[in-house]
Amino acid sequence: MSVREPFIRIQGVSKHFGEVTAVDDLSLDVYQGELFAILGGSGSGKTTLLRLLAGFEQPSAGRIVIDDVDMTDLPAFERPLNMMFQSYAVFPHMTVEGNIAYGLKKESMDKAEIASRVDEMLALVRLSDFRHRKPHQLSGGQLQRVALARALIKRPKALLLDEPLAALDKRLREHTQFELMNLQDELGVTCILVTHDQEEAMSLASRIGVMDGGQIVQTGTPTEMYEYPESRFVAEFFGTTNIFEGVVRDIGEATIRVHTDACGTLDLAFDLAFDMDAEPGITVGSRVWIAVRPEKISMSERAPVGGPSLRGQILRLGYYGNYSTYRVKLDTGEVLQVSEQNRARRQARAHDRQGHVYLSWDAKSAILLRR
Repeated sequence: MSVREPFIRIQGVSKHFGEVTAVDDLSLDVYQGELFAILGGSGSGKTTLLRLLAGFEQPSAGRIVIDDVDMTDLPAFERPLNMMFQSYAVFPHMTVEGNIAYGLKKESMDKAEIASRVDEMLALVRLSDFRHRKPHQLSGGQLQRVALARALIKRPKALLLDEPLAALDKRLREHTQFELMNLQDELGVTCILVTHDQEEAMSLASRIGVMDGGQIVQTGTPTEMYEYPESRFVAEFFGTTNIFEGVVRDIGEATIRVHTDACGTLDLAFDLAFDMDAEPGITVGSRVWIAVRPEKISMSERAPVGGPSLRGQILRLGYYGNYSTYRVKLDTGEVLQVSEQNRARRQARAHDRQGHVYLSWDAKSAILLRR
């Protein structure tokens, strides 16, 4: 069985700005044809890392290798990649056609070849009927496609995307996400996307790397990042989660008993292929944290028969149409968030704020964390 070789290798890369370390001894492999998302909050180092890849910044240490060629000291214009900026940076005095063709004209390519490639790109991004329009005559989604076509027309080995959908409204952003995925799949170009939007990363990327403090703290598929986070930081970064601190009381073959102040003693069952590999070294007496996603929690007015349950009272309700969220204060004083799909049409609330409710979840739904 052949081993898949990385297409982009970031090896021990650091970047210092005076006494500030923006990227700290970071190593990462990206494979050909994948859409890899770098996700992080403000100041995490994600944009600096993208600029290092593009050649706009030089690393203080480490190497960047693309397709087995060391790019570390090459200037941006000699690297086989292109970058699409958040602002799109289209030329306002040029037509759609002129903007897309700009990079090829700067390289003095044959006019017939330029025309052929421009036609190809216009058809690909469905802008053939808009080729003579100026940027001010286009919608936000159309401007985004112009910028994408201009980045792709030079046929780069990799495409760097810096918050490419941030300027679009929610509905257009969701529509454009599917367009971008289809284009990336059709062309097979390797893409690295930088974003602070967890939903965008999860819907677009085949793999995600979460950055914090200039380092990649975890990589994985969207499912692995959401269902199997390796730290409280990652668990809380992806969506919403309820976290309890506790102490391990007993360890079985596929179960662990944890005592928490908020919920008492919980018996947790684990997927050994993930949880115990991700959390090595846990012993009786270890300090751990238990994370439970709001959608994993069931809520009812009656105590469930068998299994652990927590009693509380609803403090607040948030109605979002397709689902509702509840803030429930337990008898211990802990406040949990619960979410439910609104499967039935109703005018009244599904649960009464005046009475008590009982919360429960499947033992395998809990996430065990040691940091």
